[in-house]
Amino acid sequence: MILLAVQGGNWQRGGGQGDKPTLITAPVEGEIKAEPETEGVPLSEIRGEMERRRAQLAAERAALEGA
Repeated sequence: MILLAVQGGNWQRGGGQGDKPTLITAPVEGEIKAEPETEGVPLSEIRGEMERRRAQLAAERAALEGA
């Protein structure tokens, strides 16, 4: 919205010379595009991977503390 006012103001201050600036439509004024459907990773798989990494990190820390 601010951009529209700045464009118009600059055109007016320039004496209205040249072509009037073309208005850029705001994103809410245009058509809403649907998100492309993508296959995701199941949450249970993510949680399993995080648990595996936490266990690996804990084992590495324990090995360093014991050394």
